[in-house]
Amino acid sequence: MVLCSGVFFATSENARADFSERFRIFYQYSVLYRFANESDNKALPVYDFPWLPAEFPDKSTNTDSDTKRGFTLKNDSNYIMFSYYKMSSVSKLVLYTAGYSHEEVYINGMKGDFYTQKHGSESELVWFDESAAICFLIYSDLDRDALIRTAESIQAVG
Repeated sequence: MVLCSGVFFATSENARADFSERFRIFYQYSVLYRFANESDNKALPVYDFPWLPAEFPDKSTNTDSDTKRGFTLKNDSNYIMFSYYKMSSVSKLVLYTAGYSHEEVYINGMKGDFYTQKHGSESELVWFDESAAICFLIYSDLDRDALIRTAESIQAVG
């Protein structure tokens, strides 16, 4: 497959532009996501949550660049750390998953992975918009259903 796809991509510029591939490698204490698609020059959209399970009065920006954005929401009892970035061959994501269980999920038809602590309340949800070549990540202490519903509500706002 790799050799065939290399020949295919060498002869087809459209194939290279449309190719979006990611690799997930599980290690003893972590999981690594690597991406093989070409980077584009499109601006990274701005995403936000139209629905949240509770009031979150504090919103602080963690990152805001051409390739990655993110923010943190906090209230008296919960937090949500949300980030997203362009998937390209120069980007990778490492999640430290020691003591976490794993479940494959779909967020609005997009494939993802849900990791939750076996003895605790923290979870990580990562999913991929293959058509836009964007990887989303939420780290939170919300329960599974609230976290997935929050992720399903995410929309581009700019």
